[in-house]
Amino acid sequence: MRAQGVNIIELSPEVYDYENKDFNVLWHQFDALGFKNIKTVPLGDLGIFTGFRNGKVEEVRINGQPLQDTIYYEDDPVVIKYHSK
Repeated sequence: MRAQGVNIIELSPEVYDYENKDFNVLWHQFDALGFKNIKTVPLGDLGIFTGFRNGKVEEVRINGQPLQDTIYYEDDPVVIKYHSK
């Protein structure tokens, strides 16, 4: 059960289209929606020939699950994993 005063957030369609989006852009979209617990995680997975993907989102999870619902709470943890050197 959630504490009183915790806002419900409905995801906008653009956050579902996160593949290859810059992680900063996506962070700001989640922030603008009202999420309070957003974390970014660099994967450190890029080399010489894959550097063009630097900063691009690989995965987003809310409450440890892939995006599947449209309704969340503002304090649900959002984790944005992105490609990095």
